[in-house]
Order: sequence, then structure tokens, then C-alpha cells
Amino acid sequence: MSPKKKILIGVYAFIFITLISITAYLSLPKKITLVVDNDVKEIKTGYIFTNEFIDKYMSEVEKDYIVETENNTLDLIALSNSITIKTKKDIKVIIGTEEREVSTYAVIVKELYTELELKNDGMNEYVLKEIDEDSLLNDGDTIKISHITKDTKEETKEEYLSIIYKNNNSLYVGDSKVVTNALPKKILEVYDITYENGKEINKVLVSSTIIQNGIAKVVEQGTKVYVPSTTTVSGDVTVWDNLAQCESSGNWHVNSGNGYYGGLQFSAATWRNAASAVGVKASYAHQASKAEQILAATWLQKNYGWGQWPECSRKLGL
Repeated sequence: MSPKKKILIGVYAFIFITLISITAYLSLPKKITLVVDNDVKEIKTGYIFTNEFIDKYMSEVEKDYIVETENNTLDLIALSNSITIKTKKDIKVIIGTEEREVSTYAVIVKELYTELELKNDGMNEYVLKEIDEDSLLNDGDTIKISHITKDTKEETKEEYLSIIYKNNNSLYVGDSKVVTNALPKKILEVYDITYENGKEINKVLVSSTIIQNGIAKVVEQGTKVYVPSTTTVSGDVTVWDNLAQCESSGNWHVNSGNGYYGGLQFSAATWRNAASAVGVKASYAHQASKAEQILAATWLQKNYGWGQWPECSRKLGL
């Protein structure tokens, strides 16, 4: 045998023995770390190829999945000490008021949050609700994320100054007139407002500026007391005497318990209004003098007419 043939036979023999040794090594049971959705197991297997092992292990799992191995190889188990399997999950995600159906291979909430690519900036923030970011995801879970938004808003507020009252001796008591109309003070207020899912949750005043000065309303009130005429009907008898005769048989201090008082039969409410207008202090008409009752009645007639005594004024032709 020639030396060249001997060398060639030796090379073939070496390759053959090496292949047998590698095959024998790959066939030996190997210990690997298997992680399925964060569930960690230490497993011994005699499988040579990673895909054969995974197909067998996941044969009863009715879910889609992806596989990650050490060194990114899916060929030989001997080259990987760890295999990670992530199953597909259908998740309902509620972002603010929007609902999404999401399919993901994420294992924990944080990974899903990253996949959603939600952009947090100065005006928008997305915050997980009711769950921690490290919580495990399960098929069918519902994940709630609040949408926090911020806005700046201007508001104009009006404030009216207190009314200023002044006396006017040319106006009768009870009369008044407006001499200056009110102009509200206007204030421009700027707020920073925070909303959660479209609802306002916080409002902070940033600035307040007066943009229009206010003017107070000025009202002049009469101080002149109306002095009634003592027009005589016959002799010393006046219209008021005749009206009192009709209303109360001329008794200026009557209080019969019918709810009307005095010679001209004032109700309590009407008396308070008229007496106050002319400066009479008596609480009820029957407690006032005849002159005070006529003073109050004259003011009442001047402002509201003879209709305040409908039947008697008609009888008297007033």
C-alpha cells in the first residue's frame, strides 16, 4: 500500500471516529433550563435537535408560541443551556375610553406596555391602573391604562362692586333713580387643567389679571316726605274722613281681628310698606295717629291709586 493511501485511510478513520463521538455525545441526556411564560423548569432530555424537543413538549398546548434560545440558535440542544417559550395571548387593552383587542407574546405587563408604543410627553401621560407593570399576563386579561392629558385654559370672570346709595332730597321717600350704571370688573384667569380619560381631575390657577376696572352702580334714594293735601269735602271733613267712615265707621284705632287695621283698614304688609316709605314707626295702622295713617295712605294712593280701597273708593266716586 502506498504512503498516500495510508494517509487517506487515516484521515477517513479520524473523521469517522469523530462523528461517532459527536453523535454519542449529542445522544447523551442533557440538562436544560426551560422557561414557559416565566414558569422555570429544569429538564433532562435526550433529544438532539431543539425543534424536536419543543414540538414534543408543546404538542398538547393549543396556543401559538415563539421560541428564544441561548445564542439565538434553534438547531442543537447541546448548544443551548436555556430555552424560552412565549405563548400567544389575546388581551383587551383599555386606553382612556378606547378599547383595543391585542395579540401579544409578552410575558409581563411591562413588555406589553412597551409594545403599545404609547408616547409620554409634557401634555400626555399613560398610567397603568389596578395592576403592576411586573404582573404576569394571561390569555383573556383586561389591562386598563389611564390617559392623562394637560391643557391651559383662559377664563374671564366678572365681579360687580357693591351698590352705592346716596340721598336725594328732591325725590320722595320710597322713590329712587339710578344715576350711574354698573360696569363689572373683568378678570382674566389662566388655569392649568389636568384631565383623566377626558374628565377634569385638577385645576390650578396660574395667573390672574384685571382687564377691565369695575364701576359701582350709584342709586339716589328720596328723602323728601310727601305732605298730603287736606282737601275739604264739606266743612272740615276730608276725603280721608269719608273713606275711613266707609272702611271702619270712622274708627281710626280699630283692630277687629279681621286682618285689617286702623281707620283706612291697612293690611299688615301694606302698612309696613307704606309706613316705612313715609317714616312712620308704628308697627300697625291702628297704633298710629290719624295724621300718620293719612300720611301713609296718601303715599299709597300716589303710587298705587285708589284701587287700594276698591269698594269704598267706588262708592265715593274716587
